[in-house]
Amino acid sequence: MVLDTDTVHRINLLECLQELHAGVQEPPEEAPFEWTEDEIQQYFSSGGLSLPTKSSPTEDESHAGRGDEATVPRRIQFGGVVMDAPHPTALSNTRVGWAGPLRGVRASSPCRAELAALEWMTRKIHLRQDMLLLSDPGPRARHLALTLCAVLGREVEHLGVTRDTCADADLKQRREIFDGEVRYVSQSVVNAALHGRVLLLEGMERAERNVLPVLNNLLENREMGLEDGSFLLAAPRFDALLLEDGPHGVPHTAASLAARGLLRVSPEFIVIAIAAPVAKYGGNPLDPPLRSRFACHCLGHLLPGEHLERLCAFAPTVPRDLVRRLVSFAGAVNGSSSPPPPPTDGSRASTRPRAAFNTADLPVLPWFPEGGLESAVRLLAAIPLLRTSLAEVLHRVYPHSLISLDDAQKQMLAEACRELGLQPPESASAPALLLGEVAANPSQRRCVLRFEASPAGEGTGDPRVWSVLRLKEYLTRHGVSSRGLREKTELVEVARKCQHAALAAAECPAAQGTSVQLEAAGGWRGIAGRAQRAGLAASQQRAVCAMLQDHAAAEMDLCVVGERGSGKTYVALGFAASLGYRVRQVFCYRDMTARDLTMRRATDARGNTTWRRSALVEAAVSGDLCLLDGIHRLAPGILYATLAPMLSDRGAALPDGTRLVSDEHWQDLLRRRMGDEEGARDRAEAELEAEGVTRVHPSFRVVATAEVGGEWLTPEALSLFHFHRVEPLREAELLELLRGPGHEEGGPQLGSDEAGGGSRWRALRALLEYGARARGLAERDAVWRSAGLSTRQLLRVGRYLGKHPADVRGALRRAFAASWRFVPAAAREPMEALLADVLMRQGVQRREWQGVAGGIEGGGLWGDEAPAEGAVGVRPAEIAVTQDHAGNTRVRIGAVTAERAPPERTELVPEVRFVATRTHVASLERMLADWALGQHLLLIGNQGVGKNKVVDRLLQLLRCEREYIQLHRDTTMQALTAAPSLVNGVLTYTDSPLVRAARHGRVLVVDEADKAPLEVVCVLKALVEDGELQLADGRTVRIGCHGGGKPSPAEEASGADMPASGAGETEGARDAASGKTEAQTKDDGEGQTEEFIEAHPGFRVVVLANRPGFPFLGNDFFRECGDVFSCHVLDNPEEPSELQLLQAHGPDVPLLTLRRLVRGFNRLRGLVEQGLLAYPYSTRELVGVVRHLQAFPQDGVEVACRNVFDFDAHEPLTMKRLESALRDAGLFTGPTPTAAPPAPINAAVLRRAPGSQFQMDLELEAPPPMQPRGHATAHPTDRRPLEMTAREDAPPPVSEKAPTHGLEDDEEHVGGNQYAGGTGGTGTAGLGGKAGPYRLDKGQDIHLLSEEEKNNVDAETQERARRMADEAYAKRLEAIGMSEFDAAEYERMLAPVASDVQQLRRALDSLQHRSTERVWQRQQNQGELDDNRLVDGVVGATNIYKRRGEDPAHCANQGALPKRIKFVMDLSGSMYTFNRLDGRLDRLLEVAILLFEALDGFESRYEYAMVGHSGSSSEEWLVRWGRPPKARAQRLELVQQMAAHAQFCWSGDHTLEASRLAIRDCLSAPADEYFTFIISDADLQRYNIRPEDLGDIMLAEEKMKAFTLFICANDLSSMKGIASLPLSAYRATSSNEAEDIRRRLPPGRGFVCLNTNILTATIIQILNSAVFT
Repeated sequence: MVLDTDTVHRINLLECLQELHAGVQEPPEEAPFEWTEDEIQQYFSSGGLSLPTKSSPTEDESHAGRGDEATVPRRIQFGGVVMDAPHPTALSNTRVGWAGPLRGVRASSPCRAELAALEWMTRKIHLRQDMLLLSDPGPRARHLALTLCAVLGREVEHLGVTRDTCADADLKQRREIFDGEVRYVSQSVVNAALHGRVLLLEGMERAERNVLPVLNNLLENREMGLEDGSFLLAAPRFDALLLEDGPHGVPHTAASLAARGLLRVSPEFIVIAIAAPVAKYGGNPLDPPLRSRFACHCLGHLLPGEHLERLCAFAPTVPRDLVRRLVSFAGAVNGSSSPPPPPTDGSRASTRPRAAFNTADLPVLPWFPEGGLESAVRLLAAIPLLRTSLAEVLHRVYPHSLISLDDAQKQMLAEACRELGLQPPESASAPALLLGEVAANPSQRRCVLRFEASPAGEGTGDPRVWSVLRLKEYLTRHGVSSRGLREKTELVEVARKCQHAALAAAECPAAQGTSVQLEAAGGWRGIAGRAQRAGLAASQQRAVCAMLQDHAAAEMDLCVVGERGSGKTYVALGFAASLGYRVRQVFCYRDMTARDLTMRRATDARGNTTWRRSALVEAAVSGDLCLLDGIHRLAPGILYATLAPMLSDRGAALPDGTRLVSDEHWQDLLRRRMGDEEGARDRAEAELEAEGVTRVHPSFRVVATAEVGGEWLTPEALSLFHFHRVEPLREAELLELLRGPGHEEGGPQLGSDEAGGGSRWRALRALLEYGARARGLAERDAVWRSAGLSTRQLLRVGRYLGKHPADVRGALRRAFAASWRFVPAAAREPMEALLADVLMRQGVQRREWQGVAGGIEGGGLWGDEAPAEGAVGVRPAEIAVTQDHAGNTRVRIGAVTAERAPPERTELVPEVRFVATRTHVASLERMLADWALGQHLLLIGNQGVGKNKVVDRLLQLLRCEREYIQLHRDTTMQALTAAPSLVNGVLTYTDSPLVRAARHGRVLVVDEADKAPLEVVCVLKALVEDGELQLADGRTVRIGCHGGGKPSPAEEASGADMPASGAGETEGARDAASGKTEAQTKDDGEGQTEEFIEAHPGFRVVVLANRPGFPFLGNDFFRECGDVFSCHVLDNPEEPSELQLLQAHGPDVPLLTLRRLVRGFNRLRGLVEQGLLAYPYSTRELVGVVRHLQAFPQDGVEVACRNVFDFDAHEPLTMKRLESALRDAGLFTGPTPTAAPPAPINAAVLRRAPGSQFQMDLELEAPPPMQPRGHATAHPTDRRPLEMTAREDAPPPVSEKAPTHGLEDDEEHVGGNQYAGGTGGTGTAGLGGKAGPYRLDKGQDIHLLSEEEKNNVDAETQERARRMADEAYAKRLEAIGMSEFDAAEYERMLAPVASDVQQLRRALDSLQHRSTERVWQRQQNQGELDDNRLVDGVVGATNIYKRRGEDPAHCANQGALPKRIKFVMDLSGSMYTFNRLDGRLDRLLEVAILLFEALDGFESRYEYAMVGHSGSSSEEWLVRWGRPPKARAQRLELVQQMAAHAQFCWSGDHTLEASRLAIRDCLSAPADEYFTFIISDADLQRYNIRPEDLGDIMLAEEKMKAFTLFICANDLSSMKGIASLPLSAYRATSSNEAEDIRRRLPPGRGFVCLNTNILTATIIQILNSAVFT
């Protein structure tokens, strides 16, 4: 809603209130402001016929009327409050409030809620009381305040509050240096107080605590002390001082008081604050002393009826039903209902609608953006063809598919769309709009766009940019022959006819030639030709077309959203190219402040402080397009606080005191200032510029890019943009891109076998199929999200295969090695299987791709066949340096060659001692292949595998100059780009190694990239992928524009060069057209006047990073930036290469010793892969051992190895494993040189005590040996499986006394019904039988009955047995509760897992520190000097430091919420029955003790509960939420309870129901993350439980991370002690059932953990992965 000052003479707010009632005519144009409310009511009651009589003016009024009309105040009445306002012609002050149109729509009158707010604010102004508007996010509250100021003629100071707002520099005074002196410049708060302006504080909830209370005294008493020593004094006190005598009897004057530092606060000063409800939208609540100084008004909502009428009045051509559906959808989202009925008692109706969120059972949805419906209606009015795609238009305004919603919210939105007929965009079948001809007028910055309709689905797109092959395929599908059509133009013409025929069949209005032509703003450059737009796929072209519609019709800024690597930036650049815009790119990062987005501080050559415009402000002034790359990285609130005024109002207050105003506001100011004399416009423009007012060019646009997901898409962000999603390219589009631009008939065809093209295209088709299937699986399981391929990776693979068409294996290695190498084997197996399946389906021979994820030689994962001819890096290679006949020097490694140029500075060429092992030379060959293709490289691997050595050797061979930078936790953007420093008081910038490398064509080696914050290293992504990087000093590094190299994407998309200056251009426009900016016209203090640094063609980036995950705990660099590099994984060399390397470092060390060392370290690495060891022992440690032996052979191997292994000297379990592995390798033959760990303590096995029916004692039995992951059995190797037969004889009938405990003796009983402790019997306590009351194990071989036979018992007998079991269980629990705590018993049970407890606790502690890693806190009074605030330090600011502290956002949001973990323990009868054979119950109890002990003390971060399940119950509570067992007596009691339950429970299995209940219960409370661990004995087949059903339950909830851990193999057929099985059970368990179930579960969700060591490592691995994802 906007009230224009031009029409203020005809608007009265009471009139607007009456106009809301239907049937009342408009007031006359010249309605006087002096009408009272009664006179207005009389006028409307008479239908406009009765005018109030004018009373004769008083003498004062007559005198005032004879003066200057511009100085006569006008009187405006607001609901009983009369206010004076200046005449409209007097409103030429640049600071008078101005409210432009809201998303291009000017409301003719305010709504009820706005009228009530205006009346309330008027009363507060009359009372001179500061006020606060509580409003939903959006520009409405700001527009309302500016409207009131415009009507009243009040000057405004606007301040957007952010978390970076500083109490002194931003709210009081900022220091500046002028001519060597420090001067204080008052900021908006002080200026408003001194000059009687309205201070508009927006975003109060975003300020950090204890910042805004600096205003308390100013708000309360109108007093404030300033930084320069002066003091703001309230007007009454200041005026009273003027009446008093000063020193020597001289009366005070304003000047004398000012000389004493006393400044008068104007009585007209007032504060209007704006804030969003913290309870609903988050933020920091107001400090109580600050809150008490405001009067608050909650701004009501625009009622649906009012909104509908307003929109219909604005766009009468849009059908009312369409507008009604849009309004209804917005009402459903915002919870609004129909307006309340008018009151019958004459009182005023409520302005607040009833909201859906008042009903507790309805979910709260993200707020529908204010102004969203206005811009949607503008689109529908300007482009009628979009009315058939209403859902798509709505999705641009409210992109609900991109917002993070829970299931209830999604269901509510789906129901609203279904009821209103708004289908999701992906299911819309309406014709698509395509961009036709574009006519540009660069001198006027305008262009004409014509949109044409095209049928939806197949054939959508512009045939003019299709290849010849695609045109022919399209015609063939439509039954049109392409014979005789030799020219592409002929094919395009026929294809267009086919499209129009399809339109006619679909009854589309475009079939009759309907099209839409719109005029839009454009750039200085010429428009992009179709050949340049041909680089975009069809779906990307449609996205550009939709963006052009929003640009032309709705005049909106845009946001492109998509997955990483989906082409967001190229779509944005394609949009710019279509309009001829010059692109100014801003790379966003997390530490970016509001100031960084607008201006930066600097100094001139004399040391005076100055302000430099950012790329965003330069784009606004010049009318360019600003590309905000990655707004999802910005800190919360920064985007809206900085850009809301600029994007919504096209105006902003800048840090240097100048202001940007919209073109409409600028023209209004000029019109008021200009007279009739000649040259008045130039004079008025000069006056405005002298006052610090700058026009925002009407062609200015902002296009932002962001990734899908995250919390960045807030209601505030929704109000700034129209949103467009870029979907991953389809297979046909990807193949079109892989063919390359300009591909015609003469190129290689798919399926052709010429020159290896057949295998190349088959491999590419396989990769496309793999990517499509992986994306489909990712919708169900998040594990697959990291398994797909981005568009960048596919294009890189295509380029590689274009150069090496026979090296399919090398291409696949580049695509998958880095993402698969460090994925757990359980999750990697299905990915490898899927890839193998698609490769074989596409006909790619096995020898071409075998061993992709394996080693250099051998078959890797897929066989041992010889690699294909032409494969790179798989055969022994030689290194040679040759010279051709022209004198050019080339480096050849194997089959790959590259040119070598002489260096200018030889001291920068690395010199390294390099041992040419087969492994490292193969890596060099693969790296050189990518180097020859112009790729930037990324090397990932463990520490000590030779990453630096290999890179330095490559650069040494190529004679490349190296610039080296090592990153760390405290690396900043400035350190990576340009570091500021002060020289003689002048701020200068020192080029970083990155800038020097780019300028001089060197190689930038970035080491330890995973140690730096991701928001810092992401700048490498901007430079490598986008070709541009803006430095801290305002310069921009561009790749590809030096000397005829390939242009950067931004330059390529911008089309032709800017035209020369001509008629109609201002000087500023000519500067913008020529690329000249302030950076080129003003010296920056160092003599650097360049704006762009054109990167040398030889510039390359090589990044080195450690593998992600534990124990490195660095950032996952590959996940964030890996797809823009050519990735290579470096592992430890295979045995022959490693032996060769050791021989080079230890030539005198015996060969046998070296072989044993290599063998021993390989065994240690195997334990690391299994998760049994944490530290990855590398070649570096092995070389260190050999060098020690070479220098001191008398020390021996054991002493030399202590250099490596003494790190773990105080970890007994680790030392035991190390010793075992090294002894197996033949290294240690005597006693270990380190302190021997304590002897292993046997596992506890529960057995029945002799002579007792219900009591159980704990006896010790030798534990099963440790088995590797996935091993089939867990029993000792000396056990031999018995020869079993299928049991077919029937058990004896149920006796009359059954069920009963049975008689006791020491004999073995099989199949009887009289004695206790037998097997396969009937009606007595035993094992494997039926109708018995409970289980009893006496140690004899087990005979099992089938489940069918067990169930063949009458219901009465079953019920008696159940009652007897329950009674026995109750007695057992009573006995457990009454027994005294046996400390020795608990210690015996704890001993086997004591080392695992310590290992898990260390990992949890490390993960806790990783998840709560401290961040830089800026604006501190002590700490490290902040490079961004050097100039502030020069002028004397004290808060110029930064220091490490807890992330406030993390502490406020996630830090208070722990992770919720639910453990589901299998307590079924099989645990007790088979425990004596494979120790499964013992292992389960060990796991319970392990969890109790390890999680103790971590309750603030990990909240857990534990339940059990069996045939008796699906939810047997063991540990309730928030009540973990703290005492060891409680833990022992729980363990005994679990053992008793397994003995006395009824037969059956409730795994599925227990898992479902556990997941539902875990999600019932808010948490940081949710985990469910299902611990099972894999005994599912006997109960007909399908693993697929369990997998569906685990994946049912997206927020839940559910995993199943199998603690035994359940291989009953191979167990010693089972004498017979039923035929069905024998067939079901003849193989490893646990492994079979794991393979059938979703990837990465099932693990076989046959001992607690592996289980501990698995839990650590799962929790560690969660931290990084």
